[in-house]
Amino acid sequence: MTKTTHTSLRALATRGALAGSILAIGSTAAMAGGLDRSGQGVGVIFKDGNYAELSAAFVTADVTGEDDVGTATGDVAEDYISLSGSVRYEINDQLSISAIIDEPYGADIEYPDGSKFGGTIGQVDSLGVAAIARYKLNDTFSVHGGARYFTLENEALFSGTSFGSLNGYTHDSDGSGTAFIVGGAYEIPAIALRVAVTYTTEADVDLDTSENSVVFNTTLGNAQQDSTTKITTPARIRVDFQTGVAEDTLVFGYVQHVAWDGFEVAPRGLASAGQKLVDLESDAITYNVGLGRRLSDELSIAGTITYEADSGGKVSALAPNNGTLQFGLGGTYRVNEMIEVAGGASYILPGDADIDTGDGGKFQDNSAIGLGARVGIYF
Repeated sequence: MTKTTHTSLRALATRGALAGSILAIGSTAAMAGGLDRSGQGVGVIFKDGNYAELSAAFVTADVTGEDDVGTATGDVAEDYISLSGSVRYEINDQLSISAIIDEPYGADIEYPDGSKFGGTIGQVDSLGVAAIARYKLNDTFSVHGGARYFTLENEALFSGTSFGSLNGYTHDSDGSGTAFIVGGAYEIPAIALRVAVTYTTEADVDLDTSENSVVFNTTLGNAQQDSTTKITTPARIRVDFQTGVAEDTLVFGYVQHVAWDGFEVAPRGLASAGQKLVDLESDAITYNVGLGRRLSDELSIAGTITYEADSGGKVSALAPNNGTLQFGLGGTYRVNEMIEVAGGASYILPGDADIDTGDGGKFQDNSAIGLGARVGIYF
C-alpha cells in the first residue's frame, strides 16, 4: 500500500469510528440478549489524542404476541431514549485513561389490557461508570484494564389471569455492583488492523427488595415482604476487529459472548411460591460485521449486520424476544479538526419467542427501529 493509502485508512479508522460506531447505539440498545442495553463496548480507548463524546439513542419497537388462548397482547414494548458519554485523556505517548458513562442494562415492557397478561409491567433501569487505562507496549501491542461500577433499579407488576394466584404481585428493588475489566490489543497501524479482546468479570449485587402479594399471607405470614435479593451479573468476553481491505475501505465488527445462562432473580416472596422473577437458561452470543467507506476528508459511511442466535428455549413475558437480526446504516462527518458528528439508523427483527411465564404465550413477526446521534470533540 502507498503512503496515501495508509493515511486514508488511519483517518477512516479513527474519525468517528468508521461511522459504524454510531450504529451500536441504535441497534445494540434495542433487543439484545438477556438484559443487555449498551453492549458495554470500550472503543473510546483507541481514539487518538484527547477526546470526549456524547451519544443519544431513540428506540421504538412494535412487539406483539398472543396469550395461550390466542388473544392478542397488543404492543408491549415501550419507546425509550438511552444516553451515554465518554472521555479519553492521553497522559503520554504510551499511557491513556478513559471514562465511560452508559446504561448497561435495561428493559421497558408494558402489556395493554385485553389479554391474559394485560397490565403486566417490567422495567429495569441502570447507570454504569467505567474507568479504563490503556498502556501501549509498542506500536503493535497494548493492554488495558479497569473497573465498571453500576446501579440497578427493577420494577415489576404481574397482572392478568395468566398469573393465577400471583395476579397483582408487585416488585421493587435496587442495588449496585462492580465488575472488573481486562484486555489487550494487537495492531498494525499502517493497514488499520486491530484485534482487541476485552473480558469483563461477573459482579455480585445485593438488591434491596420489596414485594407484595396476597399469596405471601399463606406462605410467609405477611403480604408485604422486604428482603435482600442476591444476584450475579454475567461475565462477558468481546473481540473487536478491523482491517483495511482497500484504499479508503475498512471491514470491522465484533463477536461477544455474555454468560446469561443461569442468571436468575429469585426474591424471597416469589421463591416461597416456587417462582422466580427472571430465570435465563442460555448465553447470548452476538456477531457483528460492517463495511466502512471514506468518501472524502470529512465524510465516511458504514453499513452493519448484527446477528444474535435464538437460544432455543422459552423466555420470560418481561423480555419477549429470542435472538435478533439487525441492519444498520450510518455516517460520520468531520466538521473541523476539533468536532465530528455522527448519525445512524438500524432496522431490527427480534426473534420469535415462546413465553414460559404464567400460562404461556407466543410472540412472532416483530420489528424495531433504532436511531442514534453522537457528537465528538477533540481537545
